[in-house]
Amino acid sequence: VAIAYRWNGKRTQGDTNSYGNMIKLRHADYRGGRLETLYAHLSKLCVAQGETVYEGQLIGYSGATGNVFGAHLHFEVLLGGKRTNPLTWLDDDFTTASRSVY
Repeated sequence: VAIAYRWNGKRTQGDTNSYGNMIKLRHADYRGGRLETLYAHLSKLCVAQGETVYEGQLIGYSGATGNVFGAHLHFEVLLGGKRTNPLTWLDDDFTTASRSVY
């Protein structure tokens, strides 16, 4: 767990607070690039910064913290610090990464 951010309750624009409660996971490098996933607007965090997590482990609960108007999960996949299309990393059933990313 690279970041486990607990929101301070203040709505702001353009900084970490806009994501509310947020977790960023650092994965193994992929094709020479740093691979990270971000989960934001969580109602509750279940992990702490520096902790090692495993596939299938509960890391948090979706919610409506930060700058949002309704509960949802904000999910990002970053490769080399740049946002990528998260669907590229998931199979059609949204359960595991496809073989093309191994």
